[in-house]
Amino acid sequence: MKVNKKVLITGGNGYLGGELIKSFIEKGYSISLLSSSINKNNFNDKIDDIFTYNLGEDIDESIFKNVHVFIHCAYNFNVFKWNEIYEQNVLGSKKIFISAKNSGVKHTIFISSISAFDGCISMYGNAKLQMESHALELGFKVLRPGVLFGNSSQGLIGRLRMIAVNAPLIPLVGRGRQELYTIHIDDLILFIFLILDNKVVISKATVVAFPQPYSFKEILINLTDDSKKQGKTLFIMIPPLFILYGLKLLEFLKINTGFRSDSLISLLNTPKNIDFEAMKKSAINFKKL
Repeated sequence: MKVNKKVLITGGNGYLGGELIKSFIEKGYSISLLSSSINKNNFNDKIDDIFTYNLGEDIDESIFKNVHVFIHCAYNFNVFKWNEIYEQNVLGSKKIFISAKNSGVKHTIFISSISAFDGCISMYGNAKLQMESHALELGFKVLRPGVLFGNSSQGLIGRLRMIAVNAPLIPLVGRGRQELYTIHIDDLILFIFLILDNKVVISKATVVAFPQPYSFKEILINLTDDSKKQGKTLFIMIPPLFILYGLKLLEFLKINTGFRSDSLISLLNTPKNIDFEAMKKSAINFKKL
């Protein structure tokens, strides 16, 4: 059933973008996508418009016509140098934010990351932090999701699950004590709809995550299959610098492993003293990993 509202989503070929599309379709929204590439048939031809666009390009503001909700999820992970990250992701997103603002879109949301915080040292975190600044100046709602998990093999948790289940030895970064905050993708989407329904009000960049962190080792243990959980889980500790330089070498050779050296930097540099007040007010019964 149509609700006579249109949502425009960037990054529809990503994990969150794809799940958002499904959720908005279920709620009867007209769906428009702004994406570098996506197969419309993946969503049973229920998408109304697909606009081809690469971050950093000039944007035609007419695509925002009659858009009621705009959600920016897109991020180009295929660039590794800071000047390229800044040009495409930071300045490219700023162009989109301005176009949405100029077009009078009622609800505008930017999906940032829990890796973005004052004092972060990863390029990804810093890029998201600068994107947040532009978004907030233009009245966007800014969300910093924790590490996403669900039933998919996509995302960091999905890739770690494949390793935990299939590898005879499970690699640990150091002793695996790094703390990560997680969020089930359904809970994140529910939080977004609470914002759209004005049931949750936020005015700053807001972390959306289960308030209790898991250590990296705990996450891997939770992801292993039952046979390994019966006291048979075998870990191998690898020094962080060894992994970091190994990933950098693979990136230099243009070998895609699904893991980035900058992501490891984020893992080793996580936020402290997080404000979970918005989570408490949402009254969501957040799923545990």
